[in-house]
Amino acid sequence: DWMRQKIKQGDQPAAESSIPEPLIKTDVILHGPFKGMTYRNDRFCCSAIPPKLLGSYEREIHPWLEEIVRKRYDGVVDVGCAEGYYAVGLAWRMKGTPVYAYDISEQARTQCRALADANGLGSQVEIRSYCDPEELGRVVAGRRFLVIADCEGYEKTLFAESNLPQLAQSDILVEVHDFMDITILPYLRELFARTHVIQEVESLDDLRKLDRYEYPELEGLSIHDRYRQIAEWRQRIMVWMYMTPRAG
Repeated sequence: DWMRQKIKQGDQPAAESSIPEPLIKTDVILHGPFKGMTYRNDRFCCSAIPPKLLGSYEREIHPWLEEIVRKRYDGVVDVGCAEGYYAVGLAWRMKGTPVYAYDISEQARTQCRALADANGLGSQVEIRSYCDPEELGRVVAGRRFLVIADCEGYEKTLFAESNLPQLAQSDILVEVHDFMDITILPYLRELFARTHVIQEVESLDDLRKLDRYEYPELEGLSIHDRYRQIAEWRQRIMVWMYMTPRAG
């Protein structure tokens, strides 16, 4: 919703359907943890397309993602999967691991299905609509799962005392939307302190990426065009939490 408002305000073209195609012409992701994965998405859905094609998207958490794909899980749950960048990307990197991708947006679910099919992962990625605390606990059920949540402030509801026992053996990666509710971050810290080791990292401002992100595909572009390729259009500095089970 915030990005759609930014579009109306002029930071992007006037409507979703008129967002220009990325300047970098490719059907596969060029860098990052999902380098080489087919990524055909010509319609805006939930987040910017160009940095995903480039592979710079959410580079702040790339070290965690590389650690994650080296592990073995009984399954992956992605709540707020959008068009499937992570749901399909992780399935692509972790062949054979079932992925359950949830999103309340019909458009997002349609795009996620198309992305999974384009990569030959249609049978590995199961698309679902709504995930509440009971559903999350039921699916994970105390097994060794990876749980990803990017659910626009719903994380304070999704993770609860009621499903904490079922999540105790799972790795959990959360994008915290505390600009929607300033109590979300302290709530999650307190909730998982007993069961998990918590790491946190902050997002890098888009302007600073111009100074620090170097990719050969950006060479020769104007500063404005480079910005359009790497900007993620976040409202403010975000926090990601990566939580791993405590020994014993």
